[in-house]
Amino acid sequence: MVADIPRHVARCSAGVIALAAVILILIVSAAPPASAHADIASSDPGSGSTVKPGFSKVTLTFTKAAEPAGDGFGVVGPKGKVKVSARPNSSGTVWTLKLDNPADEGSWTVNWKIMAGDAHSREGTITFTAGESDAATTSIATPSGSMSMPMPMPMPASPRSATDSAGSWLSWQLVATLGRIIWMIGLIVPAGLLSFMLWVFEGSTAEMLFAERWIRLLALLGLAGVLLEVVGSLADLDFDLSALWGPLGIAFTLRLVAGLAFARDLRLMPVTPPAPGEGPTPPPGLRYSSNGDLIVGQPRTSERLHSTTTLLKPRLALLGVSALAASMLADGHTVDADPRLLMWLVTITHLVAGAVWVGGVASLAFLLSSRWKRGRRLDAATIGFRFSRIAGLSLGLVGLAGTALAFDILDSPSQLLSSTWGRLLLVKLVAVAVAAGCGGYNHFLILPEIAEFERLGPAANEATEHHLRRVGIIELTAMLVVLAATGWMVGSSPT
Repeated sequence: MVADIPRHVARCSAGVIALAAVILILIVSAAPPASAHADIASSDPGSGSTVKPGFSKVTLTFTKAAEPAGDGFGVVGPKGKVKVSARPNSSGTVWTLKLDNPADEGSWTVNWKIMAGDAHSREGTITFTAGESDAATTSIATPSGSMSMPMPMPMPASPRSATDSAGSWLSWQLVATLGRIIWMIGLIVPAGLLSFMLWVFEGSTAEMLFAERWIRLLALLGLAGVLLEVVGSLADLDFDLSALWGPLGIAFTLRLVAGLAFARDLRLMPVTPPAPGEGPTPPPGLRYSSNGDLIVGQPRTSERLHSTTTLLKPRLALLGVSALAASMLADGHTVDADPRLLMWLVTITHLVAGAVWVGGVASLAFLLSSRWKRGRRLDAATIGFRFSRIAGLSLGLVGLAGTALAFDILDSPSQLLSSTWGRLLLVKLVAVAVAAGCGGYNHFLILPEIAEFERLGPAANEATEHHLRRVGIIELTAMLVVLAATGWMVGSSPT
């Protein structure tokens, strides 16, 4: 029978979740009402408006400081492309495009592309007409420029990121998004797998070596994803290499460091098992199996949360996790959000807790499937109950941190349905609910049944353990959907 969660572990988990809830309340109460994203707010002339010929400048107003990206700003008049000089105001929120010559009568188009504070590009198009009109007004600047009627007053407008634009299926932003999804799977899952091996795992050295190989293979996949995102992002910026000297380059470098750290031989267990009947007595808390394999992890009678599994190169593993967490502070929607330090803490908490949960689910599913294919006893009750302790804490932190991030990123609840980012968030929430439901089903129904039947022998538990394995695969699939949605959301505009 598996021991219950120790009281001090339960108190610690409750305390951590309570602290996260207090931080969420602080963010909700301290968050500024202004938009947290560098988006187009208005233009003069406005999109769809009609103005008198002879104007000599176009003014673009953004919600936050913005820098030109790629081609930056371009103006096309009735006779073709027009040479302009672009200058920002002192705060960088208003850009004035000065024409070399007064504007001729006819149709005008202004193309803009900026690098936002979250290290992602935004772009849009403004169209207007120079000519005589009874009601020449300034209207909103829309990304598509499809408005046919002028508006009486300037109003906020929704920008377009490349993932939201028409024809984006063939865009470089799609390549960058695909790379982002790949590195999230390749770097976040190994970080969680490491935590599973150190805190949950109990098995043979063959299984430990199998886990080490998966960590390295996933890390190589993550490195490929990082490079793919680099290529896609630079191509989207017309290979403006100066972008690598900013937050974008810092994020890419940190992720490469994380991938290289995980790809190295971390050596989860440095002890080599001797042949049967030979060698020293096993270290305290460990034991040898009948075939000489050293059984690593917690003894079944232990009530401690942490196992005795060792890591030969803990600094290398810590470097990988730290670099991965730090990269999220240089690239994402909360990079320049306020209160900054608090949002950085929430971002790291969301990443680490999510990695522990996703990596643990993946590790549990692969471990049980591997044992089932080899005809070995799954020992699901011991491992399942132990992982449930960590998964419950991680789920609570992910939920609270995710709520805080969504509150900070979204300017209004309507954006849940009106923006790509909001719709992806809804997909992510459904996938999280499915994964959490599977975890609760396993913890409260399947695992107690397995533990109850343990005294009857392995055969009595076989069907139930296989059911646990199948539910675990469903949970893992839901978590992969969560990672894919998250990778897409990072590059999408929430407005």
